Amino acid sequence: MVARLALVADGTLAQPAREIALASGKAASYEPDLVDALVRKGASEAAAAMDRIESDGGAVEGVEFCVRPVLPDGLRPSFNLSAEAVSALSKLNASLDFDPY
Repeated sequence: MVARLALVADGTLAQPAREIALASGKAASYEPDLVDALVRKGASEAAAAMDRIESDGGAVEGVEFCVRPVLPDGLRPSFNLSAEAVSALSKLNASLDFDPY
């Protein structure tokens, strides 16, 4: 099995209420530092998507980032987020879900 990493950022449109994709990213390998890079890139993309929605009179709430590593047996799923990544998530009022299983 080859290690891989995926990030999905979803939000909920207030009117009409429906879930939308705000950003996504993938890596062909897994390194803990890649999580930080994907979160920062995804936060930038999600912020731009939210700005477009808000400029059209819409609103996004309930933003959630989900990080999903696919790892071979024996590889420990870990990561460290930089202050920049945490700040970017905070500005979006986003939650973070790390799902290694």
